[in-house]
Amino acid sequence: MTDPTRLTVASLGIRAKLVTAEQDAELRALVERYEQLLCDWEGLTHRALKALCGRPQLKDERHDAPRHP
Repeated sequence: MTDPTRLTVASLGIRAKLVTAEQDAELRALVERYEQLLCDWEGLTHRALKALCGRPQLKDERHDAPRHP
C-alpha cells in the first residue's frame, strides 16, 4: 500500500522521460555536483557572515566629523 501523502511524479503532474543508463549516470553525477556546490556555497556564505559580524561597525561619518562654527 502506498502512502497517499507521499508526492510522486504522477501526483505532481510532472512529465517524465525514460533515459538510458548512461544518461542516468550522467544526471546523477550532475545532481551530486550541484549538491556539493550548494554545500560549498552555504559554507562560504556562513564564513562570510561570521567574518562580517566580527568586524567593528563603521560609524556614521556625519556624527564623527568636526563641527565648524
